[in-house]
Amino acid sequence: MCGSFALPVELIEIVDYFNSAEISSGDIRIEVQNFQSDSSIRPTDSVPVLKTENGEQILEEQSWGFQPDFSSRPLINARAETVCEKPTFAAAADSRRCLIPAAAFYEWKQLKPGNKKTRFTISIADRKMFSLAGLYSPYSLNDERKNCFVVITRTARGELRKIHDRMPVILDSEDEKSWLNHSLSDEQIKTLLTKNRNRDLVIDPSPDSTEEQLSLF
Repeated sequence: MCGSFALPVELIEIVDYFNSAEISSGDIRIEVQNFQSDSSIRPTDSVPVLKTENGEQILEEQSWGFQPDFSSRPLINARAETVCEKPTFAAAADSRRCLIPAAAFYEWKQLKPGNKKTRFTISIADRKMFSLAGLYSPYSLNDERKNCFVVITRTARGELRKIHDRMPVILDSEDEKSWLNHSLSDEQIKTLLTKNRNRDLVIDPSPDSTEEQLSLF
């Protein structure tokens, strides 16, 4: 799963990243007011997320976690293998896909019996930011309608498998624009999500971290 990620950058850097990635053919509409740089984004936190609506790219603040009626806790991840079939995610997979900017993500593992879990920071060599594949859905809170998102996960690859069997889907720059294309078929969606991408993941243990992994499932 992916239960925490880092975004220690300013809003203008996020806008510049998406513009430099040539995702948008025009100006990105910015609907973000209260974002603050944060090295530890957690479920229910709000972050800027890029979506496409009526042919326009929009960067808006969304809360992390779907809020289904059947659960008292937010759903923060969706599995790439079943995202097009699961009733909770199928509609969003069809037409409400988004890009979630991140600088790193975190996983935890107990290295020795009796010890606290060690937090591992996973980033990409030579990249300050990258995009996680996500889905978004509207929900109502105190009579206010907002959007929330989930991070899509896939089977972990390489050295990361020693820490966790799942990892967030990290899109290459050439796939980011495709992910926001509403005309994708289910087969094309799954191909993007399960594509084996060559990248240098940097895995950094932080044994002194006091932050604990959330247990949401």
